[in-house]
Amino acid sequence: MGIKYSGAARTGTFDGSTRLSIVDGLKAALESAGWSVASGSSGDWKLNSGITPSGHQIRIWLYDPGGTNQCARARLMNVSETIAPAQAVFLRAVSGRVYRWFANPYQFFVIAPGTVAAGSYLAAGIPWMPSFLSPAHVGWLACSAQSDTSTNDAHSFRASNIAPYHDSVAVAAIYGSSGWGSTSFGSGAITLAGWRLSGNNNTSMLRRWMDGSVPILDPLIGWGPTSIDDTARLIGQLWDAIIVEGNWPMDSVITFDGKQWWCIYYPRTAGQLLTLAVLYPTT
Repeated sequence: MGIKYSGAARTGTFDGSTRLSIVDGLKAALESAGWSVASGSSGDWKLNSGITPSGHQIRIWLYDPGGTNQCARARLMNVSETIAPAQAVFLRAVSGRVYRWFANPYQFFVIAPGTVAAGSYLAAGIPWMPSFLSPAHVGWLACSAQSDTSTNDAHSFRASNIAPYHDSVAVAAIYGSSGWGSTSFGSGAITLAGWRLSGNNNTSMLRRWMDGSVPILDPLIGWGPTSIDDTARLIGQLWDAIIVEGNWPMDSVITFDGKQWWCIYYPRTAGQLLTLAVLYPTT
């Protein structure tokens, strides 16, 4: 299907030292990338995405939960808030941490460069969708932590020992009139397509063209329509993103189609030689 460019990709950094700096920093980042404030004030914001070419829009609630919590929170909902999965996701405040964000009007990724620790990644969006799919509402939200204090080596679009899917971390998803959230793992987990042939560690050896050049693949995304226990189905494609054959170094920058791309996904085992990269605009 080819790369789905939003035409409005942005990147930058914000202070990740406190929950408040995360909430307000991410709010400012999303505004600069074409999102709009629906309501709120410092430490508690609701932002609307842009409207995709398929006519879809989501709302993300960013807030500081207060108390002794380690993480800022985010929740997913439709703009009328009639579908609002109860599951919050987590982004950890760490003294001295600086988060890098990649965003456009329909999607965002937040990472802490140099680490894949639990709670150091947050992402959300509305996929580009083919015309034969026309749900009333659609959107996804995910992180790399199961709880406010979890330290487990989680599987996500940021890093995994197997493939980029969200295993036992906080996620939320909307499709049609259904919304669900979970911190477990099931066949409907938010995932990217085509990464693994079977459960026996079989991976494709067709990783290069005959001249040695690297294939670029479509970053197709899917999840369970009504529950994490459903079978995941293809829903669409990530914006401003590619899948690159090869085990690229964490946070490396590569060049393709005359543009630079930041390697979001870090495959921690040699057998899974595919990497998710997002557009890294430098101008």
